[in-house]
Amino acid sequence: MRVSRLAATAAAVVAVAADSQASPHPPFLREFTATYCAGCHGGAEPKGGFRAGEPSRPLADAVARDQWMRAADYVAKGVMPPVGALLPSPAERERFAESVRDGLVASGESARSGRGLPRRLNRIEYLNTLRDLFPIREIRLPVTFPDDNPDLRFDTMAEGTHLSPGHLDAFSEVAIDIADRMVPLPYKREWKSFTRRGTVGQDPARTKFWEREGDALGLYFTGVNIAGWSGALWDKAFVAPASGVYRVRLKASAQAAAGADGKPLRLGFYAFNPVDYDLHKRALRVDLPRVGGVEVTSEKPAFVDADLLLEKGETFHVYCENRLRKEYPRALIRTPGNTADLRRLLATYLTEARDAPEPTIRFVSMEVSGPVRPLPRQLEFLGGRAPMLDRAYMESILLPLAERAFRRPLAVGERRQLIDGALEHGAGAPSPEYAVHFGIRRILLSPQFLYRESGEAAQDDFALAGRLAYLLWSSMPDAELTRLAGQGQLSDPEVLRRQVARMVRDAKAQQFVKHFSGQWLGGREAASVMVCDVRHEWSELIRYGIVRSTEMFFDEVLQRNRSIRTFIDSEFTYANEPMRIAWGIPGSEVDLRRLEADQRQSLLWPEPERLDLSSLGPRVPRHVASRGGALGLSSVFAATGDGVESSPILRGVWVLENLMGMPPPPPPGDVPALVADTSQARTVREVLSAHQSVEKCAVCHAKIDPIGLALENYDATGGWRASYYAGEESGTAPMPVQPRSEMEDGTRLAGPQDLKDYLIARPQIFTKALAGLLLEYGTGRELGAADSRAVDRIAAAEPQGGYGFQDLIVSLVSSAAFAAN
Repeated sequence: MRVSRLAATAAAVVAVAADSQASPHPPFLREFTATYCAGCHGGAEPKGGFRAGEPSRPLADAVARDQWMRAADYVAKGVMPPVGALLPSPAERERFAESVRDGLVASGESARSGRGLPRRLNRIEYLNTLRDLFPIREIRLPVTFPDDNPDLRFDTMAEGTHLSPGHLDAFSEVAIDIADRMVPLPYKREWKSFTRRGTVGQDPARTKFWEREGDALGLYFTGVNIAGWSGALWDKAFVAPASGVYRVRLKASAQAAAGADGKPLRLGFYAFNPVDYDLHKRALRVDLPRVGGVEVTSEKPAFVDADLLLEKGETFHVYCENRLRKEYPRALIRTPGNTADLRRLLATYLTEARDAPEPTIRFVSMEVSGPVRPLPRQLEFLGGRAPMLDRAYMESILLPLAERAFRRPLAVGERRQLIDGALEHGAGAPSPEYAVHFGIRRILLSPQFLYRESGEAAQDDFALAGRLAYLLWSSMPDAELTRLAGQGQLSDPEVLRRQVARMVRDAKAQQFVKHFSGQWLGGREAASVMVCDVRHEWSELIRYGIVRSTEMFFDEVLQRNRSIRTFIDSEFTYANEPMRIAWGIPGSEVDLRRLEADQRQSLLWPEPERLDLSSLGPRVPRHVASRGGALGLSSVFAATGDGVESSPILRGVWVLENLMGMPPPPPPGDVPALVADTSQARTVREVLSAHQSVEKCAVCHAKIDPIGLALENYDATGGWRASYYAGEESGTAPMPVQPRSEMEDGTRLAGPQDLKDYLIARPQIFTKALAGLLLEYGTGRELGAADSRAVDRIAAAEPQGGYGFQDLIVSLVSSAAFAAN
């Protein structure tokens, strides 16, 4: 099948080039196809139904263009013609590829799929942009917000960012919600009261509070301050109906004039969104923003008021902040370690805190009302004064917001249209706030905000700033990028280099780590795959570790500017404690199921730690030492299986696409998919031979299957196996894994390390593959002929030891292909 497509592609280029004179070497192309293609695609029954030399569809046809691009790539990379056929010289291969690309470029790149298409912000970019645009603590997408297209390579691709009725409804809902949070409309003011009174025996568990003998009414704060289940008070019925300042009236008394720090006993208020937790008590104080506080000084029950700055949808926990001298070591919550020991420590601490003689605060009742006034940020946004229905005022409020939202200066017509619309809307409204409210909604529903760039977008520094920001941050440019763009300096290569280094160090670069690596290295699929825990050593803590370890591995290569060849092989990897248990690394004898139960109860999710694979010690299983690089990451193997069986075909395809840049064509529609059930006494090789025996499948499977077989020691979750699962009641001995295989060029493989060595010996293959993936992710389009040329130039300029990852990114964003729309 592959030969048919490629030969057809070559002949198509010959025919079109001859007609359109798009290529400078049509005679050479005709000679090339006659020499290297006609043997299979001539005669009475040409392979694939194609006769070499026949005219094809015009270059504007997307399918034909895709075939031509594939022909140029595979001829240049030595994939076509196949082994055993008459082969062209390296110079002929390069000349053929260049001739094809010349024709494609001359015919117009806009015909290439994705090029010139307007690109809407995907859901991640949209949410991140809103959060950077507005100083609001809680911005969320509605549950009805449509998912991005899961069938494309990346969720940044233009073809997947269509605008559906569901998107329009969701964008409108979000715009109204943002405007409500930024502009407190008079009619939106709420006043609600919630009362909770403490009674003896209310809390039998005696972890949050406890009652004392002889008290008729009242509970006492423990001062533990870990979470709702260990020291916090909260009103289960209260959720803020609007953003604003809320007044909390507590009736309480102090048991002493001062707390452990010598200051009056103090209550702190910490906000959280209850939808984030199955139970409110699971909100950890270390994660929560402090939104208010009050001192309690009266020895008799008395009312004290506190004003809390809350966002719509939030509630809060109340803690006694200075009862104890010994604060619980909050950092321990985020520290990997033996969970059973941590739980014992926690239980001991709770008991000691409850029985400690330090004074505390006695709580009687609580009322919540509001919002009583706007938030400080709302007042700041409105200029610190009451809004006015005045052009100068509206311009001072709305135009700076619009310029930040549109990621560029506004044209004169855009400025006039926005302000005229706001003033017209406000003229018939009860107050000027409605004009500002309308202006915000109009900005957030404008195509200039919702779309990253249109087909006619100017190719200036502002557009470059946007592409760079959405590549590395999945969000809008910050003030420094915008300033440099306005000064026309951003396109300077040295300025770009400094900006890439700065942006990578920023916390927002974790968006690039999470979303690019999640789609490239399988983290997203691993996070959701349903795993059969009968066949595999598995727990949700392993899943968490798999996803995080991939992100941490990727992040180290990025932050330290390590050679991109680290992605092929490395002397380090990351794994958390449950992963190390599953891999058989000595040091913990804890049962995984018990460990998971402990972790869920205590909320202590173990973070991965760095493993130096060159110094693991003699007791560590040998396979662990081979887990360096992408082909040792469990996320890759979990993503190329179904949670039950591994798939050598999917793994072979993954390597071809993601490490070699040679994606095979889709399988024929009339050939059924293979299911390798290794418990049914059939070897994987026997199953694969079913497709290798089909002529139109054999060409592709000759490339796919050897790679997949070399990785068969990894099971469906990335664990290591020497034999296949035989079934609990099969009565047969398990079949041994046989990872030996031979690639089409004769290279013999006996496991993952041989495959890594093969790629290390051919570094430009991976450089082109990674550069191409980054370019697709950053530009939102499949590579065209000009893009492939840019990737080739970047690979040709690679230094001897390979690009540092940041250096590769700099080369990419400095290219004309990245700047082009």
